Amino acid sequence: EAHKAGFKTVRVPNVYDFDYMEREYRNEVPRSALAGEVIYGNNHGKNSLDKTYLKKALATGLLEILDLHKVNHITHQPDHSYTLDVSVINTGGEQVQHKLMQAAKLFLAAGTMGTLELLLKSKAQNRLTTDEHVGKDWGNNGNFMTGRNWVRAFSGGTGFRQSTIPVGGIDHWEDKKHPFFVEIAPLPMGMNVATSLYLMVNKVPKPGKVSYDPQRQKLELTWNTSHTAHMRNNAQYFIRKMNKANGGTRSHLLFHNGYGADICYHPLGGVVLGKATNEFGKLNAHENLYVIDGSLIPASIGVNPFVTITALAEYCMEQIIKQDFKVTEEMVFANNRKTGKM
Repeated sequence: EAHKAGFKTVRVPNVYDFDYMEREYRNEVPRSALAGEVIYGNNHGKNSLDKTYLKKALATGLLEILDLHKVNHITHQPDHSYTLDVSVINTGGEQVQHKLMQAAKLFLAAGTMGTLELLLKSKAQNRLTTDEHVGKDWGNNGNFMTGRNWVRAFSGGTGFRQSTIPVGGIDHWEDKKHPFFVEIAPLPMGMNVATSLYLMVNKVPKPGKVSYDPQRQKLELTWNTSHTAHMRNNAQYFIRKMNKANGGTRSHLLFHNGYGADICYHPLGGVVLGKATNEFGKLNAHENLYVIDGSLIPASIGVNPFVTITALAEYCMEQIIKQDFKVTEEMVFANNRKTGKM
């Protein structure tokens, strides 16, 4: 349908094991993707961190994972170490224990909103030093939801057995008037609803700003329709062109009459690399505080950012090890040789 409407399609990278999904379809293994698990995590089938980075880190014997630990705020000590105020919680979110933990070097990878909350809340409560750039250049990666009903309604629809994993996309960045990217997303309702969802990724020429309200003890976002008006225009253009070429209607019952400006899968920015930090994520005015997550990327990146965030985290860690831990390439070579990783 996208080709018929004049759009170019591409494959969207992801980390799901599609061999596992085929086995799900044949009822040979517990279902995850075909059970609708994605937004709230996959219990099976996904090449998640416990199978990749964390697995390798645990194998060194140098890592301890403390689950159900929530960091409330951070205090910067005179010796440039950090004290973390931590709540140990149960699965209902209730505090069952309180801890104070010390860190000689502290790495924040709590995701864009989590990292911003820790920094801004700690500044308000404990006078943690942050410069003027923290909280700025925030964006939603141009995320804007829309959808179509009556998709192939009389020729099979969209099927009843679906996962929620987008595997295809529409690359329209070359268009100067309506530049965007679209992830083609299924709608797994357990029946054929002849509906397609679309997660749009747009430019964010007007970034937002995140601050912390100490009275309400919540983050505040400076963000309104002036930031998303062009996204809505792109969505209207896209849906009209798809429907004109293929039939169908705008999904009036989804989102807000078919247009969802208040959905954000990919928050980015707020602690932008090279502005709020140095060139490898060390926070300005700090010797031992680092950020290595999506908050380093300003506002929008043009696609789903997970691969870029991963690459950026690897880059930052390589540079931090070399420059702040005084580890040379010769030392890495020698260690690899010793452990048989050559």
